[in-house]
Amino acid sequence: MNLPQRTTFQKIGLKRILGWGFVSSLVGLAIFSVYCGILFHELEALMAQETNSRPSIIYSDFFVLKKGDNFENTFLTERLRDLRIPFMKTETEIEWKNPNFEYPSSVVPADSELRASLGKKVKIEIDEGRIESIEIDGDDVDAVLIEPVPVAQLSGSNRSIRDYVPLDKIPTRLLQAIIAIEDQRFLEHSGFDPRSFARAVWVNLRERALSQGGSTITQQLVKNLLGTYQKTLFRKVRELILALLMEARYNKDEILEKYLNEVYVGQIGSLEIHGVAEAARYLYNKQLESLSMAEMALIAGIIRGPAYYSPSRHLDRAIERKNTVLKKMAELKLITQNELKLALNEKLSFVPPSLVNNKAPYFVDYVKSQVLEQLGERISAEDLSTEGLRVFTTLDLPLQRRADQAVLTTVRELEGRYKISRPLRLEGLLVAAEHSTGFVRTLVGGRSYAETTFNRVLNMKRQVGSTFKPIAYLAALLKGSDSSGIRYTAAYMIDDEPWKYTWENKSWSPKNYEREYRGHITLREAFANSVNIPMAKIATDTGMNHVVEVAKKLGIREPLTPVPSLSLGSIDLKPFELLQAYSTIANRGQRVELTTVRAITDENGRTLARFIPEVEQALEPAVMDLLGDLLKSVVKEGTAKSLAAMGYSKVTRGKTGTTSFSRDAWFAGYS
Repeated sequence: MNLPQRTTFQKIGLKRILGWGFVSSLVGLAIFSVYCGILFHELEALMAQETNSRPSIIYSDFFVLKKGDNFENTFLTERLRDLRIPFMKTETEIEWKNPNFEYPSSVVPADSELRASLGKKVKIEIDEGRIESIEIDGDDVDAVLIEPVPVAQLSGSNRSIRDYVPLDKIPTRLLQAIIAIEDQRFLEHSGFDPRSFARAVWVNLRERALSQGGSTITQQLVKNLLGTYQKTLFRKVRELILALLMEARYNKDEILEKYLNEVYVGQIGSLEIHGVAEAARYLYNKQLESLSMAEMALIAGIIRGPAYYSPSRHLDRAIERKNTVLKKMAELKLITQNELKLALNEKLSFVPPSLVNNKAPYFVDYVKSQVLEQLGERISAEDLSTEGLRVFTTLDLPLQRRADQAVLTTVRELEGRYKISRPLRLEGLLVAAEHSTGFVRTLVGGRSYAETTFNRVLNMKRQVGSTFKPIAYLAALLKGSDSSGIRYTAAYMIDDEPWKYTWENKSWSPKNYEREYRGHITLREAFANSVNIPMAKIATDTGMNHVVEVAKKLGIREPLTPVPSLSLGSIDLKPFELLQAYSTIANRGQRVELTTVRAITDENGRTLARFIPEVEQALEPAVMDLLGDLLKSVVKEGTAKSLAAMGYSKVTRGKTGTTSFSRDAWFAGYS
């Protein structure tokens, strides 16, 4: 009697279980569908992100090589090596092929004869150190254009560098190398490859090491796009679902193109390097189309572990991995045995990582500052880093290298001479411009950017000392005569003796640096030897307001207080302002606004801004010539005569300056 009842209850319970199971399955399927929908939208966003985000490139200036140039002064072979341009050189000839660089018309006008050398063979002949002739495809010309060098690559706030390259611009052999070593069945699977996964597990268990990965290229792309690397089961499932959705939504070409532009290939400091185009630049400072088979194989090989296979840290591992890729390609009949042999034996040359991203960091700091200052709201700091801008500067890279070395060598030599040791140490700066054009050619803001990024040219104001005296003397020369009517000339006589100046119930008693007095001396002697009291007398007689007015005409923008001590350089100035003033002096009174930037274009070459320095004849040339002659006396017989002992033989005009307690020492001048 009880058995049928129990059976009925069992049937009712089973139905309920099946019913609840069915409902649960529907709910689970609905939740999973919603989750897949969310992941699908996430996938769409991931694939769209940063496709148009490109690093901005800062270039050096181009160089014009002319007949009659001193060959050694052109640094020609160094420039060609910087550009990775192969050349043939003998004692009397150099030959190379000029690349077809895309100059914006704002940098090199479209009708310029210099463009005739683009994409052509160039040959120069040298005789006794001079360039005797220049030929372009056999035709004699007067000058040839050497293209600018990429100096720095700016990245955005995501602290990564990537240059997006279409799939059809990536060498086929590089594609084959990466697929061969990373995912041989890429064209066959649907985002997950059970065979490759099982094989990887077996190999890793057998070798007791993670020597082989089982992720497909699609899965690797998902991981790169997500940017999360925690090893959790949920993350793995999420990545797998996204990979399957990616294969359903996008074709193989789209996936491969995105992968090749997103794959992580290394690190420069805090900057992540992504994509095969950046790998070529990061490892070899080359464009993709210039890579050899061996170089492409190494790029393919380091993807598995960029730090583990880094050539700069583990060269043996990197070469071994490169050889593994080449042998795999030969096994799959992607390259011939002869190609394999040549690539295995090729000696690779790597560029130091520190030079890849920024070859002139202090100069680049100033470039960024000047661009943002002059363009105002038109370009933001973020635009400067992420919009694929091309900034063409005035930098001469070979000169910049020598300037960097000069500052570092000099401060170290002085520390040794005067036994200065840590925590004390000396610092230095150097900034030089071509005064006729206003182009700043070199800028060194400190002894080492690796030690300190503080840019003394950009951010420092220091007392300029006696380098200001030529400005005060110039004011007197422009006035013409002293208060007694005696004309100011180099032979003007003045007493160097203890002296007190009184004005507005105040008094001032300047002292000579040597604490000695020379008696009755000429203006030239006082100028050349930087004697303080004659300068103070002449400046106060001339009028300090007039001195301030002349300083402004030379290009000094800092507000100046017309006090007597100004004549001896008691004012704090930025080095750039001092450079501007001396450039105007060198230009015989013609003030040309200094700049570090020629032009800015977008990634398509459209000019966004062109910098045309303001030019004004601010002061009389004849008086500037007299000042120039006095500045020559400083180098010939005065406080800067040690230049000749250092081996510097050019005719030079300049002025030294030493500030209170010898805290700073300056030289400002021109040749």
